[in-house]
Amino acid sequence: MSKFWLGIACCLTAAMLLSLQFGAVPVSLQWLWQTPSSEAQQLEAQILWQLRLPRIALAFAAGSALALSGALMQSISRNQLADPYLFGLVSGAGVGIALQQLCWPLEGWSLPLAAFLGALAAACLVLACIHLSRQRSVLQLLLAGIAVSFLLSSLLSLLLYLQSNLAAGKILFWLMGSVANASWSAAAHVTLTLCVSSLLLWRFRRELLALSCSETFARSVGVAVGKVQLVSLLIVCALTAVTVAYCGGIALVGLVIPQLCRLLVGAHLYRLLPASAMVGGIFLLLADTSSRLVLTNQELPLGVVCSGAGAVCFLLLLLRSSKNHAG
Repeated sequence: MSKFWLGIACCLTAAMLLSLQFGAVPVSLQWLWQTPSSEAQQLEAQILWQLRLPRIALAFAAGSALALSGALMQSISRNQLADPYLFGLVSGAGVGIALQQLCWPLEGWSLPLAAFLGALAAACLVLACIHLSRQRSVLQLLLAGIAVSFLLSSLLSLLLYLQSNLAAGKILFWLMGSVANASWSAAAHVTLTLCVSSLLLWRFRRELLALSCSETFARSVGVAVGKVQLVSLLIVCALTAVTVAYCGGIALVGLVIPQLCRLLVGAHLYRLLPASAMVGGIFLLLADTSSRLVLTNQELPLGVVCSGAGAVCFLLLLLRSSKNHAG
């Protein structure tokens, strides 16, 4: 495990240096610790401190939040296909933000709050579908999540249609995922939500570990299953909402990264959750850097890069799983 965390530290350092160095304007990293003297040097320092460093902080925190929420969902549901995007939470958060922009277009905490309420409504819809079907199999949970995701996506399309062309175009580009408008304030909001969620997970770590085995086992050792599931649901909704509010819809991070981390550190919850958070942050940081380098004088939406890279990783995991079963 020590080698794993050493590798994580090296990868994170390399990813941060790459993100600082590459962009539309080449800059020198020496202005991170030296005082610029000329106007050109002051511009480089401003780019580093006001644009690239907040972008790094936001991308890492958002990637960590998405991967952590995916790993938590997969662990407590014992379903390795559980993911905030696939289960409609991202679409629900998008609907909440679109409604907020349509009815009460304010910034600040109202944006993540609207996203949280939308994600929570999506989660309640999934749970209602499961309750109506009177089955709690993995397949039923997956089908309910996909159905709610499609329903909310259609509602989001309707809300975009009702917006003005300018507002609809702005929301549509934002939904494709981007950290181009990163600020220290946005990075602080996501990081604060991530830290509070991590503290709650640490508080309920034993209960979550028991629940990841089975509900029957958790009840047999005295775990209040309903309470722990509710806390977990609120954590997942909060992490998803704050990420969607500031970075838009980013797919597959919560699905693929926990799968990859299971191969690296195993399925034990105490190792899986922190590993997923770190690897998810590094993944999104590298994806953001790639989005700035693929096209000349243009930036790809972050969701496009993550979907492509995530799909490739997921296919490789499927091929590896098929070979293991064949062997």
